Amino acid sequence: KCPDVKGVMVFSEGSIEDTSWTGWREAITTGRRFCQKEPDFFEKSIRNVKSEDVATIIYTSGTTDHPKGVVLTHSQIISEVTELFSLISVDHRDTSLSF
Repeated sequence: KCPDVKGVMVFSEGSIEDTSWTGWREAITTGRRFCQKEPDFFEKSIRNVKSEDVATIIYTSGTTDHPKGVVLTHSQIISEVTELFSLISVDHRDTSLSF
């Protein structure tokens, strides 16, 4: 019911009966084939990204209202990381994971 959605990936190892969805293994296989055909794609894509481009959409739980998607640009994410890392003394020797 969302005409602008181009695809849905399911992070599951089981079989997916609905063929409009892509399973995890199929996505990995397709990605590997694509990388063999277009080995420079990732580097070219990086060069075309602008700081104001959408990086991700984070979906809220809706604890204070209805759930909604929060659009974050690349510059917003860099700003968050820069500010946070300076507050907690993170440097090039550290590794972090955000989820």
